[in-house]
Amino acid sequence: MILWDFVFKEFGRHRLRTGLTITGIAIGILLVTSMGSLSEGVNESMEEGMGMISGMIFVVQGEEGSFASFFSSQINEEVVDGIRDISGVDRVASMIMMQVPEFPIPIGGFDLNDFDMFNIPVDPAEGRFPEKGEYTVGIGYDVPEAFGYDVGDEITLRGQKFEIVGRVSKLNTEDDLNIYMPIDIAQELSSKEGIVNAVLVTAESAGDIDNVAREIEDSYDDITAYTDKEAKREFENITSQFTYMIYFLGSISAIIAGVGIMNVMFMSVKERRRELGTMKALGATTGQILGIVISEAVILSFIGATIGIILSYGVAGIVNDAVKTELATITPNLIILSLVFAISIGVLGGFLPARQASKLDPAEVLRYE
Repeated sequence: MILWDFVFKEFGRHRLRTGLTITGIAIGILLVTSMGSLSEGVNESMEEGMGMISGMIFVVQGEEGSFASFFSSQINEEVVDGIRDISGVDRVASMIMMQVPEFPIPIGGFDLNDFDMFNIPVDPAEGRFPEKGEYTVGIGYDVPEAFGYDVGDEITLRGQKFEIVGRVSKLNTEDDLNIYMPIDIAQELSSKEGIVNAVLVTAESAGDIDNVAREIEDSYDDITAYTDKEAKREFENITSQFTYMIYFLGSISAIIAGVGIMNVMFMSVKERRRELGTMKALGATTGQILGIVISEAVILSFIGATIGIILSYGVAGIVNDAVKTELATITPNLIILSLVFAISIGVLGGFLPARQASKLDPAEVLRYE
């Protein structure tokens, strides 16, 4: 208990220095946690996308096409018609996705008869689905709460007025904030008549998925057909790259925060040479001196981490409000990782100063102080 009193007494001596050190740690942990929350959100979003194409083949443009190149992919509808005639193909559904200045949410163009292939309930919660050729839209379940538009209202998309005729049933995914329209109207609105972004294909037999995917690629140049397993690998590659970036940023934060703590603790040891020497002269062990200095560093890191984590909730809220979806997600695992990260910084930053303090010669210190 005396040792803990000693630790906290030191914080009170140099409030400004302690505050600045805690602030530096808080900023570092805020950066790590905020970036981590985006990674968690992207992971959840991508997993939802994986669920949408489970057991299907996802076709995009490019011989080296990427699952992530969805929005830039352009496939001619003649290719879509040709895929329907390939042996082993059961159903084919095409889609086009776009965004407009009026809303920060995706707009999807589909053949609405194929909604069930996208794991979207065929029965709307309200109204009906738009029909081919109509300048009408359906909205995701959460659009009324997020944007104030509901069934029966009129919205303007790229200068064209659309009536909202239906509201999709609750999906509990980010698709609850989508806008849906007939694919022909979406093509017209995006000036991509006869073009789609991607094609979903189901095989007549689950065992034929790989063969059908290879047949699609062999039949057309500049086309990549992903099975759900291949799409999952692509997804894992994308998320791992994002995770590596977070670790890189975290490493930079760790170095900066660790150097800051080390500098503060060296100064603290230098200023308390007489006090620490006296403690050793009175019987304090090397381990106790080590414990005091490292405890100070760890407590500074823990306080800074706690503040950083609390602030990261605010940052996540701002990001989610801006994009109208749960893009940034702070999970318990992320909180634990951030705290462990901060404590590690404290231990590493405090070790050398603690080692220096533990080696003080009481006789020499008391003679010259």
